[in-house]
Amino acid sequence: MTQNDTKYKKKPSISPLEEMDLTNSSIPADLEAERALLGSILASGTYSLQLIDEIGDKLKAEYFYLPIHQKIYSSMIALWLKQNPLDTIHVLDMLEKLEPELIESKKVDQDFLLSLISKSSLLSNPGDTVKLLKDKHMLRTIIAVGEEMRRMGFKTGVDAGVILESAQKKLYEASLGNIDKNFIHIGELTGPVFEGMETINNPEGMDNGIKATGFTDLDRLLGGGVRRGDMVIIACRPSMGKTAFSLDIAKKMAMMGSGIAYFSLEMGASQMVERLIASSSGVDFQKIRSGNLSDDQKNQDFNTIGKAIGILSDLPIWIDDTSSSSIMEIRSKARRLAHRQKIDMIIIDYLQLMTSGNDKYYQGNRVQEVADISRNLKMLAKDLNVPVIALSQLSRRVDARDDKKPVLSDLRESGSIEQDADIVMFIHREDYYQREKEKHNGKAELIIAKNRNGETGQIELAWIRHLACFENLHEAKKTLRIEK
Repeated sequence: MTQNDTKYKKKPSISPLEEMDLTNSSIPADLEAERALLGSILASGTYSLQLIDEIGDKLKAEYFYLPIHQKIYSSMIALWLKQNPLDTIHVLDMLEKLEPELIESKKVDQDFLLSLISKSSLLSNPGDTVKLLKDKHMLRTIIAVGEEMRRMGFKTGVDAGVILESAQKKLYEASLGNIDKNFIHIGELTGPVFEGMETINNPEGMDNGIKATGFTDLDRLLGGGVRRGDMVIIACRPSMGKTAFSLDIAKKMAMMGSGIAYFSLEMGASQMVERLIASSSGVDFQKIRSGNLSDDQKNQDFNTIGKAIGILSDLPIWIDDTSSSSIMEIRSKARRLAHRQKIDMIIIDYLQLMTSGNDKYYQGNRVQEVADISRNLKMLAKDLNVPVIALSQLSRRVDARDDKKPVLSDLRESGSIEQDADIVMFIHREDYYQREKEKHNGKAELIIAKNRNGETGQIELAWIRHLACFENLHEAKKTLRIEK
């Protein structure tokens, strides 16, 4: 560590990790690697945004040891979210907005950033450097937890069990942050889900730029399906079935040969597979979840489920169920998967659970944050040349009206979402509000409120409650009590 580094010593705080002496050379850190990585990003020119795409989901600001490095990287992420250049001028401008004291005190200026660029030649592989910084951060976390436990151990009147529980919790949380979670192929999930239950129109997949969803009336209204590069919003109030509908699209498209990347920020991958098994096998979803299969039907149900699993296991569906993912993480993971697999559709459940990854920049301005997330989803669709379907919630205003059918202004943080989306669809089930009227049973309306390249309108679908899925109405009328 050079003498210049000591003046950036962070003020003491209650966190043992932050209290570490920055001048202590025995603390696990590699300042040269930190400088080289930041310098490499600054020196990458037009490639810098793509570099963040590649490493952003694995690199967090806290992995840097020096607070000043953390702040520079955070400013880079804020620029990346807006797809602005990551050069010295833009970084300094962003730092002036986020960390004005650094600029005013001249701790960071053009010369400081140029000194980082001079270190960029030391970097051979950004991915290896990210792993190095992550490992160093983990070691510092372990040391900090140990120091805190030591201090608590010397305090009188502190129960040993409390200290032990606290240590276990902190180390467990640290271990979760050290896990690189990636996509899981559906074939890896169907087997374990099946074991858990035991214990308790385009076959060739033509590539003409349009991807059929498998819902025939919807595809007809959309002119054949959704187009590559489209951003599609599917929105409704809670419990209307947005996850179920997106899974139905994923399954139908996958059965026609399209590769699907599914980001589930709310529901676990195993729960998703249970729903897919129910809709594919025709076995009641609740029976599958509970394992409550009656004796006289047990063998038949399991045979049917087994056949459905055999089909599902071979479908080209990849699932990432990391909760609270940032747009940066989703973009990076999607790009990496697309390099390895043929991906024709990305589905995200759901938009309001996504974060920007830089709370300080937005300072509670969720509307602006969602605007940048929405814009990045549209860019992802264009960059990978695939449709991106993002599920979204509607505001509570819908429930307060006599007419419950959604309109575009009901989208939460609606302005940017409506503007960026090529297609906006709403799911509406009148039986949710008027359960006593039998004529609505089993029916759902899909309202296409915006279609940049075609018609708007609405179609009817069948809602099969016991299977938690939607189906083409004309196909479901044969087996369900639906008024014609």
